[in-house]
Formats: sequence, C-alpha cells, structure tokens
Amino acid sequence: MHILGVYPSHDSGAAVIDGDGEILAAINEGRVVGDKLYWGFPTQSIGTALSIAGLDPGDIDAVAFGGRNPAIGKREAFDEIPPKKRLMELFSHAPGTGSKAFSSIGRSLFARLRDDADFESRLERQGIDAPVTYYDHHHCHATAAYYTSPFDEDTLIATVDAQGDFRSAGIYTVDEDGLVTREAWTPFYHSLGKYWSYVTFNLGFTPMRHEGKISGLAAHGDPDVCIDVFRKYMAVDTDDLRLVSSIGCWNNPAAARLHEALRGVHREDIAAALQQRTEEVVGQLVDAAMRRYDCSKLALAGGVFANVGLNQHLLELDSVDDVFIHPHMGDGGLGVGAAYAHWAEQRADVGEEPDPRFIETVYYGTESTDDEIESALQSADLAYESPDDPDAYAGELLAEGYVVGRYAGRLEYGPRALGNRSILAMPTDPSCQDWLNERLDRTEFMPFAPSILASHAEDYFVDTSAGAAAGKFMTLTFDVTDLARETAPATVHIDGTARPQIVERADNPGYHRVLERYEQLSGHPIVLNTSFNAHGQPIVNEPEQAIRAYRSGMIDALAIGDHVVCEDDRTPSIDATPRSEMLDGSPEEARTVQHRS
Repeated sequence: MHILGVYPSHDSGAAVIDGDGEILAAINEGRVVGDKLYWGFPTQSIGTALSIAGLDPGDIDAVAFGGRNPAIGKREAFDEIPPKKRLMELFSHAPGTGSKAFSSIGRSLFARLRDDADFESRLERQGIDAPVTYYDHHHCHATAAYYTSPFDEDTLIATVDAQGDFRSAGIYTVDEDGLVTREAWTPFYHSLGKYWSYVTFNLGFTPMRHEGKISGLAAHGDPDVCIDVFRKYMAVDTDDLRLVSSIGCWNNPAAARLHEALRGVHREDIAAALQQRTEEVVGQLVDAAMRRYDCSKLALAGGVFANVGLNQHLLELDSVDDVFIHPHMGDGGLGVGAAYAHWAEQRADVGEEPDPRFIETVYYGTESTDDEIESALQSADLAYESPDDPDAYAGELLAEGYVVGRYAGRLEYGPRALGNRSILAMPTDPSCQDWLNERLDRTEFMPFAPSILASHAEDYFVDTSAGAAAGKFMTLTFDVTDLARETAPATVHIDGTARPQIVERADNPGYHRVLERYEQLSGHPIVLNTSFNAHGQPIVNEPEQAIRAYRSGMIDALAIGDHVVCEDDRTPSIDATPRSEMLDGSPEEARTVQHRS
C-alpha cells in the first residue's frame, strides 16, 4: 500500500508512506519551485515525491489531505486581507465568538465551501485516481508528532499553532488501539500562535515567516518591562485544557490593540516578555495535561513548537521525562501527518496496532546524480577536484578556516539543514555571527547552531539524555558547558544555550566523516551549521543553486557530491591560528592540511 499525503496551503507539500508506515519521500513545494514557504496546491512536489519514491501515479492507493476546511488565502501582512478573514475579524468583536460553539459552526460552514472536485481534478491531471480522505488540521499535526516519535506508551501529544480548521491548539492521547485521540482543543479566537504574528508584524517583520526572529531577539531583552501586558491578555484554563486570549478581538484588530498597549517599549523587551509568557502558559497547559492523563512522554507539533526555547522549557517540567518534536513541526509537515492519519486508521481496521515508526533521519528529498553535478560544474566553467574522500577533504577545509557549503545526498525534510544542504564553519570565532549573518543577508541577532559528534555531546551540552531524539533534528535547545563557551562561541546564544544537531554515524555517514576529520585536525568535534540559502530564499535544491552561492562569495569552498571547488584565489574567512593553540601536544602533522586530488 502507498499513501500520498498532501497539504495544499501555507508551506504546501507532499509525502509518500508505505503500508509499513515508512516515509519514502517528503518534500515541500517551495523547495521545488524556489519560493520559500510557497502557498498553493503542491503540484510540483507531488510529482517530485512520486519520483523520489520510485512510484507511478497509479501506484498510489489512497490520498490523505491535511485539513478539512479550505485555505482562507495567502497573506503575509495584515493589510488587504481576504474577505473571509475580514469577516472573521469583524465577528471577533462580538460576544460569544471565542466559544467552542462558534468555532464549530465556522468549521461546519467553511467545510461546505471546500471544493473537493477541484482538488481531486488536480490529482487526476497528474494521473492519480485514488480515493481521497480529508483530515483535521490539528489531528494531522498530532499524528505527525506521535507516529514519527520514539515513544509508545504513556505519551501525551500537544499541538499549538496560529490556527487551522478553526482551532489553534489540541491535547491528544493514544487509545488502546494505538490511535491518536483528541481530549481537548482551543478555538482559533484564543490562538497563542497569533500573538507571535501580532508581535512579528508590529516590530516590522513578516508574519508567518519571521516569528523565529522574535524568539532569537528575546534573549536580548528584559521580560519584566512588559510581562504584565502579556499576562493580561494570554492565559490558560487548566480545567478545560485550553489556551485563553482576553484581548477582545482577533487578527488585525488584535495586532493594533497590542501595539497600542506596548507603545514605547523596546522591541527586545517585547520579544522577551512574549517568550516568557509563552513558556508560562504552554508549560501550565502541558503540565496539567500530563498529570491528568498520567503520561511521562511528550510529543509536539504545530508552528509554535518551532520555538526551541519553549521546547527546552517543556522538557524541564517535572511531569515530563522526555520530549520529541516532529522535525517539520509547522504546516509543512501536514502532508506527512495526513498520510499517517490514514495509515493508522487502515492498520486499526485490520486489527494491527499502528505503532510509531521513529523518524531516525529526515533525508527524504531530492538527490542529484554525479552526472548532473559534474555537468553543472562544467557548464559553470569551474575548476574542481574529485578527492578519494570528499567528506574528509571538506573537514580539512573547515579546519583551515574555510566556510564550506555542503551539497550532498538527499535534501532534508523540514526547516533545518542537517548537513546535506548546509553551510559549515569553524565555531571558534565569536564574531562569526555578525559577519556571516551579514554575508548571508540575515538578521544580525539570529544565533547559529552547532553540529556535534554524538560521542562528545555530553562534553558540550548539559544532560542530553532526555531529548536525545529531538536533539538529532535541532528542535530544542540545551544549556551549554564551559567547554562549548570557550571553544565554540559562535554557536552559543547570548542566553547560554545552543540548538544542536547531534550526529550519529548511522544517521548520515558522510556528514559524520566531515565532523570526524575536522575533529582529528582541530581537536574539537563540533562545527557551526547553518542552512545553505540566502535570507528569504529556500534551501538550495539544485547543483546550479549551490554553484551560484559559491560564485556570489556566500561561501569560500563548495563540497558538492564527490567534488570540491575551492579556487586558488579563495582564502579562509576564519583565522585558524587559535586552533593551533588549542592543539597543544597534538602531532604537528595534524595541523598541516594537505589537499588531495
């Protein structure tokens, strides 16, 4: 059996899983068409997912859609919003619109507006004639979180986002048949995720795109300056297990009201207060649910859980023994979630329990052949080497201080670059955050993340035993040790945390080899890893895109497939002298890198 999961709205995408619940392919439309967070039907990614999985359209037995209601429309600003959303704004001022009854009425009415014939005709044009099932937005978040987790018993699932299908949060457990079951939910009106959009908009950034900048900014501020404003408007009902907003309206009017309440407050302090209040209310919600349902493990999905600081806070709750965040926690993961929702139902129908299938890696996207890569290099008229061990060579270049772009293997699924489409650098230069962000045209206060060999994770981070699975995917922060502060300062945020990718050899042997060789030469098993893209652009998906990045000066060297490009006039961006000082007592020959061809 092959199930196609499709999500046709914000960050649309497609995924294919088989009858055993294994992900064969997962990719988002924005990566294929070159439009980050693409909003629309995922025509190209459906075809690409089938190709990756080695399937013909006729091989698809079922199609699962993430969402029961139609998308309200693409908006990344709060002006000129679509009429449907404007209507919701107007209703939000009226008494009772924050009730569950109002959300349920909205779900029912808007479901009638869904154009099933249009969706299904789009599939038919691609040769797919399988039956289609529509699943609730938050249920798909929950199934993505649970069925890709390393957990089984005693698991609570929480979803929190801006809104989907007129809901903005949910609490789920797993029944005796292994099916994800909703226990509680929060109406769209009380959306905590929307507060992040309000603040993002009010501070001059783009809602539904730049909320991560607000969480990065938070560590630079003092929450006490305006925490009372957020405590006034953002709360939690632990009896009903739902979030509560008392701002009195929704969307544009709410953003304006919050802006007025915070007038004159510095942006860093606003961000810090929002982060703290988010941790408080989500923490209270999760803690109450964990205790009510006697769970010890926590699985998370929904856009709010892209907030790695919040995820660390939840892991530190006394009621939580371990936490897992679906690697594509936002709406881009709903295709996978929908496929798992259908898969789980089918398993239960034949008396087989749908146990989770831990998502050990996220390399489910496209891969370029060596011929395609060589053709692109030759067309670009670039000199390149083809070393016997290109991964070790990349590690050597890193140890010399070169900023290296790595394009290898299959594209990552989700928002994080995890070694295959990454920009890598020595983490020893504390000023790297400033000049590399400038080079990549990114916001100056955004922290970089580290990749580290799993065998050394405990030397650099405080207790990674809980959250170890999540630590594979850069989905939560850990407090760092003094060793990390001293030898990898470019990856340590101002609050003393870092968001690591903990790399096991089995997860990605080639990338592990890069880190291993770097460790042999530098004495340290940790590198700076950021996504291979410029600000506002999707992560590179084709060899030509990686080559353009090299030519633009974004990187000093390019490790692409089995080849390495590093022209004679390229010099290292990072002074590797401190590396020698850290290597007292190591063999001199280990400090002199010999290029191989």
